[in-house]
Amino acid sequence: MKKIFYFLFLFFLSFACSSPQDKKSSDENNSSNFGVISKSIIETTKAYLSSQLKKPKIEVGTNSIKIWNEEMLYIVTTKDINIGLIDEDNTQDAIVSYLIVPTGKTKYRKHLLMLNKGEMKVVCDFISEMKVMQISNRIVYAEIPKYGANSPLHTCDKCMNNIQYKLAGDSLQLIKNTSPE
Repeated sequence: MKKIFYFLFLFFLSFACSSPQDKKSSDENNSSNFGVISKSIIETTKAYLSSQLKKPKIEVGTNSIKIWNEEMLYIVTTKDINIGLIDEDNTQDAIVSYLIVPTGKTKYRKHLLMLNKGEMKVVCDFISEMKVMQISNRIVYAEIPKYGANSPLHTCDKCMNNIQYKLAGDSLQLIKNTSPE
């Protein structure tokens, strides 16, 4: 009986804590919630990720975009979008990191490399556990776990490799990899 009570309590609590604003469906209204992040980056991200799924559903909230179907869920948050100069022109480019959650399988991270060629264009989509820290002086600074996902040290702050990438053609080339002592 206690289990049923707790379940019902949590069920109703989850509905009470959700906001109708988080469920908006208007693309124009929701894109503006991302503040300084360019609308073209948001639109390019939504278009690219939607094109990867059959019959995608899209939900744009205050700080996240969720795109899914029966087989897959993509999640992009505002903190996963890094903007800066990557290629040789003087227009802002971006790296959009996103989480992929396949139904019944292990989640993993991918990244979209977007270059601004008059409009934002995805030039590379790659898998990596890296966390982009910043883009500065045409170099992408990131951290990558030193230990595998099954290790208890996987998310240890002191167990990260600092890496740097530079654009080479339409992909990123590793230029520096340092590991903590």
